Amino acid sequence: MPIKLTLTNGGYTGCEAMEIRGDSIRLFTKNWNNNKTNIYDFKASEEFQSIYPNKEVKTGFLITDACIWKNQVIWCGYNLKGNQYLSIWDYQSEKVKKYKISLKPAQLEGIAIWGDDLVVCTEKRKSQRASILLFKP
Repeated sequence: MPIKLTLTNGGYTGCEAMEIRGDSIRLFTKNWNNNKTNIYDFKASEEFQSIYPNKEVKTGFLITDACIWKNQVIWCGYNLKGNQYLSIWDYQSEKVKKYKISLKPAQLEGIAIWGDDLVVCTEKRKSQRASILLFKP
């Protein structure tokens, strides 16, 4: 059964990542107007929904992916100046730790947890080939 959604937040938004737990789906978006991430939660069992963000997080960059690790969300992304970032957001404290990654010109595009390590992949650019990077969070 397809789920038809209307995302509402008043800005130009793209859905970049999602988390699925049981019947709940959480969407993470990037907002081009304010460099924040909106978080939407909804139930997969409801066919037609208009959903509104239940959280807005000031990431300071445009996210390209997210993963969940130890009750935290780890985002990767970039800003419009071409800088690359990883960010850790704690669900409970709602504090954000942001780390600049010296990697130009390629963007960080995908992120996943592999055991106790963080795996990030990059896009290919003229002066740099696509890469897979391993971090120890």
